[in-house]
Amino acid sequence: MTELKFEESKNLSIGIELELQLIHPETYDLSPQINQLLQEIKTIEYAGEIKPEITHSMVEINSSPHEKITCLHDELLALNQIIITHAKKLDILLSGGGVHPFQNWRERIIFPNYKDVYQKYDFLMKKFTIFGQHVHVGCADANDAIYLIHAFSRYIPHFIALNASSPFYEREETQFDSVRLHIVDAFPLSGTLPFLTSWDEFIEHYNQLEQRGIIKKVGNLYWDIRPQPQYGTLEIRIFDTPLTLMQAITTAAYVQTLAFYLLEERPFELDKSMYLSYAYNRFQAARFGFNGIINNYPDNISIPIQADILDTLKRLKPYAKFLGTDVYMDAIMETVTKQNNDANKIRIAYKELNTMEELVMYQSACWMEENNNSLLNAATSRVKNR
Repeated sequence: MTELKFEESKNLSIGIELELQLIHPETYDLSPQINQLLQEIKTIEYAGEIKPEITHSMVEINSSPHEKITCLHDELLALNQIIITHAKKLDILLSGGGVHPFQNWRERIIFPNYKDVYQKYDFLMKKFTIFGQHVHVGCADANDAIYLIHAFSRYIPHFIALNASSPFYEREETQFDSVRLHIVDAFPLSGTLPFLTSWDEFIEHYNQLEQRGIIKKVGNLYWDIRPQPQYGTLEIRIFDTPLTLMQAITTAAYVQTLAFYLLEERPFELDKSMYLSYAYNRFQAARFGFNGIINNYPDNISIPIQADILDTLKRLKPYAKFLGTDVYMDAIMETVTKQNNDANKIRIAYKELNTMEELVMYQSACWMEENNNSLLNAATSRVKNR
């Protein structure tokens, strides 16, 4: 029997993983140049991590854990600037977004680290050239982590709508704000943590899966939210990678503030019935973004996602002030009020730019020139402001 120790971590500490697209500067297709990029930065000292992902056309940047969002923000700004600087030296563009709008999954090259999982899932792994943001929340107690995973499930539609950035797939307008999620759903070990209410119950469940040969490690579980005992965190995996680093930090601030509220107030009892509407709510958010209509646990009433987020932001005000995340909450308030998530920005850009190649140029400019308004404006001059 495997004993899974939940390592010590600071309560409410926060960390981010971001998967980014490597883009060819002439074709604007994905570019399989991760080895060149890793070679370029191998002698550079930096906090956090820069590492490969499933295919040669992806790179992942990971922060260290931080108690304050402002410190997380500073570290990721520095880390992102390093990777942008060295990507430019190699004539590689970087881009956010949950999927590349027109890449052909058949052309992807699997990174050697993922050879075994590729043999298991075959073409699903190449189709898994999708790009997400994962947010880790530190928990001082394993049972608090289990509670938070279930409590966060109530807010999954918020997370999806806020970061949705994948309306196009293989040159088609999908009518989804986040088509990325439906590629994740193809895997048999995706889904949600079963309704387990303690760490002991989770260990028992884990060992049953392990004994049956279904999994070998927690990382084999592709749940929307999963515990990560080796870090003492829970990991929220539902987000598309946004178009800007600022949006990624803002999302993390929302998660941290919401976690504080949930642990302090325990606003509702956990119950199996909270999962009755989970798949429905998740679909509504992926399909319609802020306009999705969800079943609101525990009130069990139908409410637009936009209204539910705005109501939640009001509840979070004192917690945001205490944590110093209120400026990020204000940014979310503006985005939600205007219903202006990245999926909507991408659609507007495409209407003005007319070609997928120019759309990728726009998305890359959003990421690489985020803090240089003149360059970003030049790259996106044909895109009208809302």
